[in-house]
Amino acid sequence: MRSLPRLPTLSVRVRASIAAALCLGAWVALMPVANAYIGQNPYAVRLDGPTGIVACAQDVVITALVRDATTGEPVAHQFVLWDLKTSVSSRDSLSHARTTTADDGTTSVTLTFGAETGKRVVRADIADFPIELVVRCSTTVPVVSPTPVPSPTVEPLPTATPTAGPPTPSPAAASPTPVTSPGPSPSPTADGTVTGGTGSGIDGTTAGTVILVGGVGALAAGLYVLRGRRRAVDRGRSL
Repeated sequence: MRSLPRLPTLSVRVRASIAAALCLGAWVALMPVANAYIGQNPYAVRLDGPTGIVACAQDVVITALVRDATTGEPVAHQFVLWDLKTSVSSRDSLSHARTTTADDGTTSVTLTFGAETGKRVVRADIADFPIELVVRCSTTVPVVSPTPVPSPTVEPLPTATPTAGPPTPSPAAASPTPVTSPGPSPSPTADGTVTGGTGSGIDGTTAGTVILVGGVGALAAGLYVLRGRRRAVDRGRSL
């Protein structure tokens, strides 16, 4: 019976080389898993547009919101590339091919349709990670006009009506001042007797007629008569 040839004994150095090659092969086999983790999208992106079917004669706005995939915070100053992945009319177009997000992480473009009913697919590319939005339009759908906002009516301010003041009192009619007609002036007669003339007594009554006879005696007699009349007036007051 023929015996099998003996295999040469591997040295320690060869065994070490084989072990290193096996480790290297295992590391290479795990590399795709590591690359897949590194290549994940760092952003969470959302596209917003019209819902339902819109009129092809009406432009629509497409808005992208870019947030950090880890923190959820808006990402500002991020470039977004836009294009139409699917179009049914040569007149379909976007207002911009590239935009930049604002501080709130949003950016927008306007989609204009051609006069063809059908589906359009808008694509936004952020850091080589595209996202798509389907928009449908129809030529039979009427254009929806925005509802005008009524302007506020300015009410005029009320005009103040002047209040009538109290009537100006009429000046009271002045009472007429009684005019006392002077009595006739005494006139001398041919014999020197002065007659006529009336006077007012102390109480405002007529004292009587003064008769003056020429001479001192006549004057004394006149004074006597006046004194008598004055006494009579005083007695009347005392009563």
